Amino acid sequence: HIVAVVFRFGERLLPIPLLLLSLLPAAMMMGRRLVLRGISMGRHRRFVVAIKPREPRWRSLWRVWAGRTAVCATRFLSYWPDRLREARWRRRCQFIGLERLEAILAGGRPVILATLHYGDLTMLYHWLRSRGIAVAFLASRDREAAPPFRNRLDGLADRANGLDGMPRLFLQGQLWEAQEFLSSPGRVLAVAIERTSERYIQVNGPGYSLPVSPGALRMAAIVGAVVLPCIISSPGCLRSIIRFGPPVPDDDVASPDRQIGRAHV
Repeated sequence: HIVAVVFRFGERLLPIPLLLLSLLPAAMMMGRRLVLRGISMGRHRRFVVAIKPREPRWRSLWRVWAGRTAVCATRFLSYWPDRLREARWRRRCQFIGLERLEAILAGGRPVILATLHYGDLTMLYHWLRSRGIAVAFLASRDREAAPPFRNRLDGLADRANGLDGMPRLFLQGQLWEAQEFLSSPGRVLAVAIERTSERYIQVNGPGYSLPVSPGALRMAAIVGAVVLPCIISSPGCLRSIIRFGPPVPDDDVASPDRQIGRAHV
C-alpha cells in the first residue's frame, strides 16, 4: 500500500521523462530477472519463437532484456489506472483497428477478444477500460485474491471510467457467469487462447508453433458474440500498442471444422 502511494504521488509530481528516469532502474532489474528465468528454462520467448538470422548471443540477450524492461516499466502504469484517461497518458497508448471493436459494440453485439499471454495483459485491461469499454478477463488458471490496495485502485479506475460495479475478472469455475456477462450488449470478454486443457488445436506457421484452445470460439457460438483477435505490445517504456485484427466470420465461429478454427487462429 505504501509503495502504491509513493508511485501515485510521483506520477502527480513529476513530468513523464523524470518519472520514467526514476522508474527505469527497477524496471531494468525486473527485466533482468525475467531474462534469467527464461534462460534457466531454456527459452527466451514464452510461446512464439521467430526465425531470425544468426546473431551474437550477447546481442540477442540485450534485445530480449530491452523488451522485457519496456514491458516492466509500462506495468507501473497500473498504479494509477484512474488517470489513464488524462491526455498525457492517452497519448502513450496507440490503438490500431479500434474502429473494428467500436463498430461491433455500436451494433449491440458482445465481443470476445482472443489474445495471447504476450505483452502485459494487465495493461490491456486498463487501457481498454480507460476508454470506457466494459471489458472483463477470463482467467486461464486459478488466481490468488488481489491485495486490498489493488482492489482500491481498480475501484478508483472504475469510477473514473464510468464502469462502477462492472465485473473485472472471471475464474475458470465461473464460465456460466462469464456467459451471462456477455448476454448484455456492449460487453467485452478477453480470453487468452493458449492451451488450457487437453483439447486444443496445434497451429503451425513460418517460424512458430502454438497450441491453442478453441474454447473462445465455442463460447462465442453459444452467446452470439463476435470473436476479435487482439494483441498488446510495449514498443518503449511507458508506451503500449494495442492491435485489433479482422473479426472471425460468424459462420466460421459456429463451424465444428477444426481446420477453419486453425486458419483463423
